[in-house]
Amino acid sequence: AATALINTQDTDINALTLSNWDGATTSNKVLIGFDNSGRGSFSLGMPASENAFAIYGSIDGSSNEFLRITSTGKIGIGTTPGGTPANKNVFLAIGDSDTGIVQDGDGQLEIFGNAVEIVNFNAIDGYTSTKPITTTSNVTVGGNLTISDKIIHESGAQVFAGASDGNSSCLTMDYNTATGSGRIMGHASSGGSL
Repeated sequence: AATALINTQDTDINALTLSNWDGATTSNKVLIGFDNSGRGSFSLGMPASENAFAIYGSIDGSSNEFLRITSTGKIGIGTTPGGTPANKNVFLAIGDSDTGIVQDGDGQLEIFGNAVEIVNFNAIDGYTSTKPITTTSNVTVGGNLTISDKIIHESGAQVFAGASDGNSSCLTMDYNTATGSGRIMGHASSGGSL
């Protein structure tokens, strides 16, 4: 058995520095390899010709890149961050270069797919989706539901719609559970009714 100890004696210096400096800009990797004999291997360090950090599922970094951190702090899991999301403040690429999670300002979190923003969560507006929302289950709303310029109120099913001439109309639907009867009523601000 063998072991090694590097003691910096509480001095603010690197305990170990790996370098491939040869007097000019280098083109090869700088890695530490881990070999668990008969079980597998990993390596980690800086890829060839890049200012980045990576973890590989091979002892020499030749294959199976699992994680990459770019020089600008973007993180890729199974990929190298790229495309539109990589230009944002913080980007976690998952699976391919332009799909993942983006932090694009204070209190703002976005989800991108193929370089397109799909969902935006932020502290001011809440949740915004740029694509249709599909569900195979119920949707529960604890307050008013606004659909474009139409509002559905939680106290009875009322749908309000505004018109470009300043008038508005309302469609009210209710159901009496005691009598088992229901009704639909409509009226407009200009005085018309259904």
